[in-house]
Amino acid sequence: AAAPAAKGGARPALEKQNSMQQRKQCADLSGDDVEHFLGHHPYVKGFAPTKADVELYSQLSDSHFPETPNLRRWFDHIESFSATERASWPAA
Repeated sequence: AAAPAAKGGARPALEKQNSMQQRKQCADLSGDDVEHFLGHHPYVKGFAPTKADVELYSQLSDSHFPETPNLRRWFDHIESFSATERASWPAA
């Protein structure tokens, strides 16, 4: 829900506006940072699936199954798409 308008009609900055910066930085994140980011976003780059999701999914599939809650939820969600669907996602 949107925050009430501040005195004078100006609206305070919304959390989603700040998420733009977070999305740009996510490619450089690892470990706990990715876990935290995925706590507020359904995909690695924000609110739509991209090749970045495919890349991270492939890395995790080859190395280990995620144990943290947000990364595990994300992994299961990405796994629910077929390889053909994942291949159709746009570049990040």
